[in-house]
Amino acid sequence: MDTQKIKESTKSLTTDQKPIFGKMTPQHMLEHLIITLKLSSGRINLPIFEPSEEAIKQKKSLLETDMKFPKGIQAPGSNGELPPLKLLNLEEAQQGFSDALEQFRKYFESYPEATPVHPRFGALTAQEWSVFHGKHIAHHFSQFGLTC
Repeated sequence: MDTQKIKESTKSLTTDQKPIFGKMTPQHMLEHLIITLKLSSGRINLPIFEPSEEAIKQKKSLLETDMKFPKGIQAPGSNGELPPLKLLNLEEAQQGFSDALEQFRKYFESYPEATPVHPRFGALTAQEWSVFHGKHIAHHFSQFGLTC
């Protein structure tokens, strides 16, 4: 995951930019990615749980193959509606996303054996989170024609 390239890509986003697919605005997309980065860096903690057999299959397919993140999949706990925005504007979301990427990197430098809990897949290693984020970010960036 090239975090510098990822950070640079977000600079081309504009507040009125329409997605190629899905409903998210650029700010919704960045706030969504911030949440997943916080989950993976110990800033949002979920209770440990045993994922279902279906979730284990999905995890293996996504994290252990060339499979791309599927279009149309909903975040765990989502009702399909866009949540209210939490940050003031797109610029704040861009900075928050950049900060969250850096915190993710630093977290696993400090805690290489940590296994923060993913809401669908359960506990993930640093390597698994890195693969997940790479595919997740690429998926959402493709909504707006960005590359990473």
